[in-house]
Amino acid sequence: MVIKKQSVVNVKNVGFVYENNNHSTIQALDNINFRVGEGEIVCILGPSGCGKTTLLSLISGLKNPTFGKIFHRGKMVLKPSNQRVIIFQDYSLFPWKTSIQNIEFVLRSKNIPQEEIKSKALKFLRLVDLERFKNNYPHELSGGMQQRIGIARALSCDPDVLLFDEPFASLDSITKSSIYKEILDISKKTKKTMIFVTHNVEEAIFLGNKIVILSGSPGKIIKQISVNLPKSENLSETKSLSEFVNLEKKILELLN
Repeated sequence: MVIKKQSVVNVKNVGFVYENNNHSTIQALDNINFRVGEGEIVCILGPSGCGKTTLLSLISGLKNPTFGKIFHRGKMVLKPSNQRVIIFQDYSLFPWKTSIQNIEFVLRSKNIPQEEIKSKALKFLRLVDLERFKNNYPHELSGGMQQRIGIARALSCDPDVLLFDEPFASLDSITKSSIYKEILDISKKTKKTMIFVTHNVEEAIFLGNKIVILSGSPGKIIKQISVNLPKSENLSETKSLSEFVNLEKKILELLN
């Protein structure tokens, strides 16, 4: 008998309807079904306004589906949890705290002994290769560095699932490439399950083990694609692979 492994996240028949300022109802999502496995990186890809961020909010528990259900390790998601942490595009760091203090703040909320807090905070800074900037304030760091501090802070919560809401959209291409490498490295080291929302096809292919492609509003799943490309640390090398080029072409055709 084959025993099927339980999914970390299971989205079943999910739809979401909201009321706009004119008191008209708008359907943002329609009949969304997909699963996320242990340690998997799943990218939710689609055009602006297709409900990607709404879907992430539903998975996090910040909103509840109008239809369907979402499960996290078999338990229905009804409210936010520190086991599902969202990383936003705007970094959300405390500007009056240094890099290490931003992480220490989270660790203190977990009732970690005071004598262990600094060493644990430094461990997470090392994970994103920013230990040498531990005493810098956010305004002294580049956008990419701030985002990496945000990732380190999220990891310090020790969540089961990391949710990324287009976190790299405002960064330049060189900084993005660097952070992509960091994400893949963190994935290898921590085995964390990750869900990314993005409208960047290259990003989805480079990072994802699986891509869930949504249509325009209301967002429906057009296709789910498994990505079996070698995860090279060099984005340029990966982009030059014929498999990458063919997959990008296929996805763009689906989106268009």
